[in-house]
Amino acid sequence: MIKRDQDHPLTPRRSVEEQAAEVARWSALSRRAVLVAAANVGAAMAVPFPLTPQSARAQAQASFAFFSPDEAALVNAIVARLLPSVDGKPGGTEAGVSTYIDRLLAGPFGRGAMVYLEGPFAKGTESQGYQDRFTLAEIYRLGLKSLAESVAQTNGGQRFGSLSPEAQDGVLRDLEGGKIDLQPLFGALLFETLYAHALEGFFSDPQYGGNRDMVGWKHVGFPGSYAAYADWIGQHGVRFPLAPISIADHRGHEGAMGVPHAHGPAKP
Repeated sequence: MIKRDQDHPLTPRRSVEEQAAEVARWSALSRRAVLVAAANVGAAMAVPFPLTPQSARAQAQASFAFFSPDEAALVNAIVARLLPSVDGKPGGTEAGVSTYIDRLLAGPFGRGAMVYLEGPFAKGTESQGYQDRFTLAEIYRLGLKSLAESVAQTNGGQRFGSLSPEAQDGVLRDLEGGKIDLQPLFGALLFETLYAHALEGFFSDPQYGGNRDMVGWKHVGFPGSYAAYADWIGQHGVRFPLAPISIADHRGHEGAMGVPHAHGPAKP
């Protein structure tokens, strides 16, 4: 059983400065590096998947297991700026990224069920990753509350979602740079955590709640989880015309262990 400090369950034992150093080590990939890598994958695959957005129920009205209505509204608004809809192509909000994050936090992973949380919490090495007492659920609950309060205090009581896109981007830049005090958290910790989960939700299999209609995969030309591509070996310069499939689509299909194969064009 994981032991927690019952009198002060959320009191950090490490300074904000130490948390800042941890964030720098934890964030191995910058946002630019991740997006460039994703773009390169799409260019290399050259898959002509149509990007016709399908209407989906508003995320603000979705049923959340972890987020409160105010938390959900804040996360939706942040996701809309991190992964915006561009030129009619769906972004993070349309892809259900907030639903993915909500399910993640509501489960054992969000509660830190398999994470040692008793302490002591000493400064770790670069190879050890995140070292602190907060679970993912606590990072979000504490961080979102402090962020909402900070935004209201500096913007005449307005909520983040009510700010202009430019003002929202300014808040996120300050959050990323550690310029917003989210005691007992370091602001950049919340930003890097939320951004990493936004990317996961946008590109993960739809069965986990995000990547609705596989819009993330369509953006980069990823075909999904076909079992084999043997028919396409040697078909150089030929576009892959099949629509992407989810793990959930395997049921009822023929192929190895019920997984559909990517059958190619007839060979001469």
